[in-house]
Amino acid sequence: MTDVTKQQTPPVALETVLALRKRGFSLAEVGRQLGCSKQNVSQLLQRSGVDVEAVEQFKKDKSFILHSKQKMVLDSIDKRVIDKMSGRDRFIATGILADKIRDLESPREGGIGANLWISIVAQSHQRLEKDVEVSAEEVTE
Repeated sequence: MTDVTKQQTPPVALETVLALRKRGFSLAEVGRQLGCSKQNVSQLLQRSGVDVEAVEQFKKDKSFILHSKQKMVLDSIDKRVIDKMSGRDRFIATGILADKIRDLESPREGGIGANLWISIVAQSHQRLEKDVEVSAEEVTE
């Protein structure tokens, strides 16, 4: 009886796989470069908790996702939230908004991202103005 030895796959470093994926290599290309199969690369990523498909989808949609999260945060800020903020937090928030406005006005900015940000801030500002009007009415009643 002959002794059949199973060919061992060389160990693959997760950092190397991630670096190659970041450079745009497919799972099969990563496997070829590292001397292992596409399945080995995929299994390594799965064991490490890296969801390659989710990461790729996020890369495609990140601008939309991040803008929608910004809008959610801005929508959650009303007069009552601002009134509860410390002076330090108000100062920091004012500085951040000033930086964003400066970024939007710079020539390197523009396109859909800047327009979307302006729209989000404008909508939040309108909502905040309505909250202030309601608060003023409550005080006069």
